[in-house]
Amino acid sequence: ITDYIGRCVAQRGRRAANPDRRLQEFWAGNGGHAAQNPDRGGRHQTLHPGSGAPPEQGVAGAKVYTTIDGQFNFVILLFSSTDGRPLASFDAAAITRLRTAACSVIAGRYLARPESHRLALFGLGVQGRAHAMQMALAFPLEEIRVCDSHSSDKAARELQEACGVVVRRCAAAEALDGADIVVTASRSRTPLFSGDQISSGTFIAA
Repeated sequence: ITDYIGRCVAQRGRRAANPDRRLQEFWAGNGGHAAQNPDRGGRHQTLHPGSGAPPEQGVAGAKVYTTIDGQFNFVILLFSSTDGRPLASFDAAAITRLRTAACSVIAGRYLARPESHRLALFGLGVQGRAHAMQMALAFPLEEIRVCDSHSSDKAARELQEACGVVVRRCAAAEALDGADIVVTASRSRTPLFSGDQISSGTFIAA
């Protein structure tokens, strides 16, 4: 599905005056409004809906997820677009993890240097790990530099084994030095780095 979206986006970019019909149809029905309210304990709760109906696949789907205290939980519902029958309901955490990183890779195919060798990774949580693994498959990476004060040497070793690429932990300035790709998979509320630390031509997935 990421390749399908990628082709549609590329074609739309080449023909901006005539947006690609397939992309419009793919996102047909996408929308909804997030419902927000605090519970009695003062925690912030948000319910996010979203839907789509890929015309070539015969299904209509809805993704719904909650955000409570910064934690996300996802579910996807699929229905037949022919007779409306419910087809599936499943936990979408794994799909969301893969899809988010895949979208960054799609952007990188068009915006990053094909010969990118160094990845600066800010954040080694679920999304950081997913991005590193997919970027390692898409580009000839030789080194992944991790900047995350909460990560461990064990986590870095596990990422190195998963990616087949040298992984080392370092400070922001060292991570950015000569980086071809920068991924910010962090919830930090303060700046991770200064814009003048980025080299010309660097691709940033934020």
